[in-house]
Amino acid sequence: MQIHIMMTKQFIISGTITIYLNDAESAWIGNGQDVILNALAGENKLLFKFGFRSKSIKFISNSDVNVMVKWNRLTGGIDALCTGADVQVLK
Repeated sequence: MQIHIMMTKQFIISGTITIYLNDAESAWIGNGQDVILNALAGENKLLFKFGFRSKSIKFISNSDVNVMVKWNRLTGGIDALCTGADVQVLK
């Protein structure tokens, strides 16, 4: 299964976010970039981290997953939306 992570291109916002897949540092993503991670089907956890800001997503999927990441201009935090054919986002 592939996880396609896309970072929305936003003006005036910069910095590289570190991506952890199942608690292992897996990739880095910057403004307007995208990255593809390979993962086992089933339950997975993504953690996006930049300094003291972080966003975590747990999900179950047996097919490819798309994740859209962006900076929230109101809170200054990281937002992430996980979508796919059979994605079930866990709390």
